[in-house]
Amino acid sequence: MDRNSEPVKFWHVCGPLLLYWVIQFVAQLVAELAVMIPHIGQVMDYDALEKSTTTEEMTKAIMSSVQGMYEIVGKYIMPILAFSALCTLFLTVPLFLKDRKKERILYKQAVKVPGVKKYLVVFGLGSAFCIGLNCLMMLSALALSSFAYSDVDMQTNVVVQLICMGIIVPVAEELMFRGLVFKRFREKSTFFSAALLSSLIFGLMNGNLLQILYVGAMGMVLAYSYEICGTIKVPILLHITVNVMGILLTDSALGAWIQGDIMRLGGAVIVSAFVGSSMYVLLRGMKKQEVPPVE
Repeated sequence: MDRNSEPVKFWHVCGPLLLYWVIQFVAQLVAELAVMIPHIGQVMDYDALEKSTTTEEMTKAIMSSVQGMYEIVGKYIMPILAFSALCTLFLTVPLFLKDRKKERILYKQAVKVPGVKKYLVVFGLGSAFCIGLNCLMMLSALALSSFAYSDVDMQTNVVVQLICMGIIVPVAEELMFRGLVFKRFREKSTFFSAALLSSLIFGLMNGNLLQILYVGAMGMVLAYSYEICGTIKVPILLHITVNVMGILLTDSALGAWIQGDIMRLGGAVIVSAFVGSSMYVLLRGMKKQEVPPVE
């Protein structure tokens, strides 16, 4: 595809991104209120408020009530995040389909359908990436074992985690950050520039300061998988794989065993790096085989 030398228009990328954030914020706020309102009577300490005679006592009573509300929201945080992610699909799906239709008309591009082998390679790449980088971050004491849900209640049922953070959130995020942000940057720039910018935005919107490195690196891998495979299905599958592996590592006996010894963590990093590199080479080889000969 020929790239226009003109810069990307600000609102072409930032407009959908801003709307995405607003929809996500409003949907999450509505869901949190829906969860809190039925429990207000349980957490509000009306007796303490009525008996408060000083500002300090009143502040203490209010803070106690607020803490109770936060605890209630924490119990439902994953369904809340999943709900807000689903709401963003009303924005991202139409825009994504519109962009791909325009792309096919302008550049006469056919929709690529990766074979089963390519999906398996992507699965291997995602698994290796997740295990290796998680273990590396444990060794460095930079963050918890998975970026996707480190700030939420880890006591949530594993099935709920898998549905909400393992499937729904990755689909919504890929449509936004790879399907729209990365592809719109890519219209006017090189792959590296588009991947770097979209990954930086992805990291800033998804992680805290300690986790931006993890999320940003993941964004680069996801953008590369989209670039080389040509379909949004691949980064979606890869993102799902990373999140699911992170959840299973956190809640499984295998994950606890790996985390129990620094040598095991180091070994997991080395093995994951080898497997990931092998999967990367395989993907590159598949890409070269798809390039038609010059007539």
